[in-house]
Amino acid sequence: MSAIVAGTADGRRAALGRQRATADPGMGLLPPARKAAAPVPMITSGTEDAAPGKGVCRVRSVFQQELEVLQQDVLRMGTIVEECIGEAVRALNGGDETLAQEIIARDDVVDQMQRDIETHCLEMIALQQPIGGDLRIVSTAIKMAGDLERMADHAVDIARVTLRIKGQPLLLEIARMAEIAQGMTRDALLGYVRRDIDVARTLSRADDIVDHLYSRIMGDLILYMAEDPRTIHHATHLVFVAQHLERVADHATNLGESVVFLVSGERQALNR
Repeated sequence: MSAIVAGTADGRRAALGRQRATADPGMGLLPPARKAAAPVPMITSGTEDAAPGKGVCRVRSVFQQELEVLQQDVLRMGTIVEECIGEAVRALNGGDETLAQEIIARDDVVDQMQRDIETHCLEMIALQQPIGGDLRIVSTAIKMAGDLERMADHAVDIARVTLRIKGQPLLLEIARMAEIAQGMTRDALLGYVRRDIDVARTLSRADDIVDHLYSRIMGDLILYMAEDPRTIHHATHLVFVAQHLERVADHATNLGESVVFLVSGERQALNR
């Protein structure tokens, strides 16, 4: 019986020693190999293998495509707005009420485009959490869409003047203002496409010309109204047109500032 007990005790001590040796590498025994942890699954579109890194590349590729679509939407909106500005003044100069009505109706399209761009940007920020240059692309799209929407509103206001003054003569300086403002919008969009800061900065000089024309137009119209009160109705509406065009030019410089920020990450005031 004592031999059996001794043997049992010896066996327990031996087993305990083996457990300690297993737990303590310093006793000369290697610890048992650990089972490899299962890899964290990557987010994929469902068509790729589960190889690490492949899903990340796919997600990045999809995000880049979304950025490209976003920028194309901004350009499409900008093209429509630029056309509206030119057509509004052309309708005013020619007394084209049909064209004026088309511009007014087109404002709903521009408003919807602005809302769509803003919604798309907010979704990208929430779902993709962009940083650095990608975040600047998204935030710039929101800012530019807002400026473009306001420019379209001014074009609509000019079109409404057409319906009120019924084809009465237009000052040459107003036509010149409209030409410059439309060109500024075109240049701002060109700078956006090319990521060209120099093109964007030229908008500051163009805005100075528009401001000078605006001051001269205001002086001329005030003089006309003082000399002939019968011109007050017509001249007052032309004052409104000049104001709208001056604001269009200001928004165009805002577009240029957005381009500078997009490319360089710096804020630079172009409208002084």
